[in-house]
Amino acid sequence: KVPPLVFEQSNCSFMLLPGLEETSESWQELVKMSLVCAVTTVFLFDSTRFAEGSNRKNIEWISEEFKIAKPVFCLTRADQSKDKNVSFKKEVIEKCNITDEDRVIITGTSPDLITKWIPEFKKAISKYSQTQKGFRKKQLEYIDSLMLKDLGYVITEIEKKILDVNLN
Repeated sequence: KVPPLVFEQSNCSFMLLPGLEETSESWQELVKMSLVCAVTTVFLFDSTRFAEGSNRKNIEWISEEFKIAKPVFCLTRADQSKDKNVSFKKEVIEKCNITDEDRVIITGTSPDLITKWIPEFKKAISKYSQTQKGFRKKQLEYIDSLMLKDLGYVITEIEKKILDVNLN
């Protein structure tokens, strides 16, 4: 749970997940399932990881899967950037087809950045914390496909056990 002093809602909690760049397919599927089923999603990027070719597929997936969901994007390490991530923000907005620029927040650890990005982040989380109707349908379809996939596996295993019992 996130304390109410951080966010206005008392029913807010966060799940911190490592990056999508993990190589294990089962790990990626677990992370993607968590992201798709979440009410609000926050993606963190630094300019180096965003630009990596290995992340291109993930960026495309995020852009396609979450275009209705309105996730928040936090661009890290602005205090290490010559232009404080201003050009990086424009790139993310363009590549991810973001129309609500207040969902893209430049972050950093310097005092001037902290006093700016924390209120922006709180406001974005509050504003975009409700699941969009179109995305709710996508969530239910995704859960349905997972259930069918798992149910198919379980049925196959049960059939194998029945066959084993009948043969013995």
